[in-house]
Amino acid sequence: KHTIKSLNRVMDLNQVVDVSVEAISSDGRGVGRFKGQVVFIQGALPGQEVSVSITSKRKKFLEGKVVKVLKPSLYERSSLCPHADECGGCTWQSLEYKEQLVWKEKIVRDALERIAKIKTSYPVDTFCSPREWRYRNKMEFVFSSGSAGECEPLLGLKAEKSHTVVPITGCLLQPLQTMSILKRVREWAGKEKLSFKDDVNKYGFCRFLVVRVFQKDKYFIELIINGLKPISLDVQKLGESFKSFICKDAPYILGYSISKRSAESDIAYGEEVLWEEYSEPLCEDVGALKIYTDTRSFFQTNTEATEVLYKEIVKSAELTGKESVWDLYSGVGSITFFLAPYVKSVLGVESNAQAVDLAKKNSLDLQYKNCKFKNYSIEDFLKDEALESKPDVIILDPPRAGLDKKVREGLLKVGAQKILYVSCNPSTLARDLLDLKEMYTLKNVCIVDMFPHTPHVEVLATLQIFYK
Repeated sequence: KHTIKSLNRVMDLNQVVDVSVEAISSDGRGVGRFKGQVVFIQGALPGQEVSVSITSKRKKFLEGKVVKVLKPSLYERSSLCPHADECGGCTWQSLEYKEQLVWKEKIVRDALERIAKIKTSYPVDTFCSPREWRYRNKMEFVFSSGSAGECEPLLGLKAEKSHTVVPITGCLLQPLQTMSILKRVREWAGKEKLSFKDDVNKYGFCRFLVVRVFQKDKYFIELIINGLKPISLDVQKLGESFKSFICKDAPYILGYSISKRSAESDIAYGEEVLWEEYSEPLCEDVGALKIYTDTRSFFQTNTEATEVLYKEIVKSAELTGKESVWDLYSGVGSITFFLAPYVKSVLGVESNAQAVDLAKKNSLDLQYKNCKFKNYSIEDFLKDEALESKPDVIILDPPRAGLDKKVREGLLKVGAQKILYVSCNPSTLARDLLDLKEMYTLKNVCIVDMFPHTPHVEVLATLQIFYK
């Protein structure tokens, strides 16, 4: 038998070994074993037997990528997307959709048991996305310089675990018009002879293009330019050029903007809007609600699945109409307004002042008199409000990083009867539940698939107080 220590000595990088794939990790890679050591395999599916090129040796595991599929999985299917072999966006599309849901539940249960130390006896309801394809209302594309002699830039998505940009022409995640928009933007950027930020050109002008879809068929386009050095171009003139070229004979485009990102990190968010124009207010339909939003505030990327999630929040909360509720990380108030008809009062708390202003506008338009909003950091709000009032129910929908430790401590001091925690990251959810176990028991879990063909998943955990 090889020990792990001796195995690492004898194995070389790029050595090819045969592995049976037993599972999928939380980041979407296949998991198998080679002579007793765990191997994480990029591009592998459970049930496959594959030849794997070893790309990395770690202390406790190996990493590799598929060289050849020796035996397919029973749940394997042909990928529909023309970019499936290059792009890192939909790593699971060759796995049957029903089987994707099976593995997403396993990923959630594994995180809760391994990190939160919670036994798997609680019930789990899993809901598929109403749309398997073209479900995203927002996509973030990246610019890069093309090969020598090309007049148009690369504009697309990065290959998995790479800085290489794949030029996207047939993505199936957003509605069809997005591909037409990308084509127009490439032509416009080439015509304007713009430069592009990439690994070679740190100060290239164009960085990202964000395409948002409102109410299913109205598009907003944001060009994010490089602010790492002073901008020499006339942004107003550039904006007019952008508008006239991109939006000509395109009535589905309702708005466009140019923003600037000065941070070096590759995040498609412009800190400062330099130019913006739209023909009508930006809003989204969630069920029967029309919610006004903007390009700077958070909104779930799968609108139809969001309605499924919000209905499950109402159901899991078991409301009687007498409850007072805190909706923490409330954004523009979409969860708040979904709850409003079923409770006595809802207080939304959000640190983004612009989102709070929109939430107040939404409250007036929807004529909900039992909704209020505060512009507060959640940590400070809990520190101040815990001494003055106590809600019956708390709704949490934090960013992917989860709850700050002081927020977890504040929740325990408040001691609401019930907490409903919405999370897009099972690992940080489990970490937070480990602390909240001091006072709460996990009553049930609901999984809503906001992100078909990816390992990502939205989770609703319902916590019931057992000690005060």
